[in-house]
This record gives sequence, C-alpha cells and structure tokens, in this order.
Amino acid sequence: MSTPQTTSQRRIDRLKATALNLGFTKEYAKRYGKLSKTATWETLLNSYGVKLPEHDTPAQPISNSNIQSDFVRQPTPVNFFRWVDFPQLIALTLASAGLFVLARPLLQHISPSKLFQLPPVQINIKIGAK
Repeated sequence: MSTPQTTSQRRIDRLKATALNLGFTKEYAKRYGKLSKTATWETLLNSYGVKLPEHDTPAQPISNSNIQSDFVRQPTPVNFFRWVDFPQLIALTLASAGLFVLARPLLQHISPSKLFQLPPVQINIKIGAK
C-alpha cells in the first residue's frame, strides 16, 4: 500500500499544490517568474481568478496522480456572455446608429467629383470618311 505524502505547511507548497490540481504545469508557471518564489505562484493563480488558500487552511495532500508533467492543460476560456456588458453594448449600438443618421445628409452633399477635381476632358468623335 502506498502511504499519502505528508501535508506541507509552507505557503508556496500550498500554492503549488493548488495550481497543479487545477491543471497548470511548472512549465506554464515559468512564464510568471521563478518557480522557487511564492509571488510567481500567487501571480499565476491571481491572473486566472483563483481563490488563494488562507494561512490557517491546511493544504490538500499531493498525490502523484494530480501531477501530470507531460500534459499541458490550458485554462478554461472566458464565456462571451459573462464578458460582455449588454446594456453598454446596446448603448454603443444606438449611439452608432444615431451618429450615422445624423451624418447621412452630410454625406449626400459630398461627391467624389468635388473631392478630386479633374481637368475637363474633350472627346471628339468623327463619323464618316475623310
């Protein structure tokens, strides 16, 4: 029988255990700094909105099945409907439509021939024999 590993009381070990349980790898954590620093693991977890374990909370025991060094799991993507503020989106859409309605009469008076003045062109067409 295998004996469970002892629970560490160091904060960095609790943060590492939390990150590894969530599927983050050590290679992914290197993007945030040195692996031996607590701030690296705190920054990694904070950047994805993970609630950090408190000082008085005992850490979860780490088992070998939770650590998968070859498997790189990407964090879950953000849901579009939770990311968009719909009242603000509606207000922006209405403001854009209103601006277009106000500017439309002005755009009718602007013609490309007024913007780019070209010299007049004469075309002579002769029909018949010389």
